[in-house]
Amino acid sequence: MPEEGFIAACGVGAEGALAPWPEPAVVPGAEQWLARYAPEVEERALRGVREATARRHARDYERMAAYYAAMVAEARAPRRRVDAAAMEAKVQHLLAERDCKLGDLADRFTLRVHTRLAAALWVAAPVARVRMRVRRRKGSRELELRLPAGAQVFDRLPCEGCLGTTERPALCDERLHVLCETCVPLASGRPHCPACGT
Repeated sequence: MPEEGFIAACGVGAEGALAPWPEPAVVPGAEQWLARYAPEVEERALRGVREATARRHARDYERMAAYYAAMVAEARAPRRRVDAAAMEAKVQHLLAERDCKLGDLADRFTLRVHTRLAAALWVAAPVARVRMRVRRRKGSRELELRLPAGAQVFDRLPCEGCLGTTERPALCDERLHVLCETCVPLASGRPHCPACGT
């Protein structure tokens, strides 16, 4: 789905003419589009890793907690007579050691993900562009639809309330933001608009 800001940064003219780059170059402001879309892409790519890591963390947590629970139970039921203060000191030492190790365990199973831009690929293709005026209540705005060559349907519109796209956009009442089905499950009435914050 073409991203409006990215297209503008690449130097597409009003009629879609693209001035060819003489050599590979960094697209101005590419980092901001990376920051916009990377979390969603990362989440999809890492979902399986996160789930597997969470399972291993839970397994090791349960084992460690059970180990220290057994140690504390043994300390509180010594085989020979022990001073109560000494016994309680040992129990507190075990509990402090347990908490420290469980904290280290959480840190060990925390994923640290770093994303950086490696390359941006630009593909120029002929498209048919249609400008459409939409109205809602007393407001109106113009939307541009694009139909790439060979495609059977228009490009999905970018949702202005989240990182999604939509084939069946809803419009908010205040500023007619384009919203997807996730942001507006039911388009009837006065939908909440994440872009407006109302």
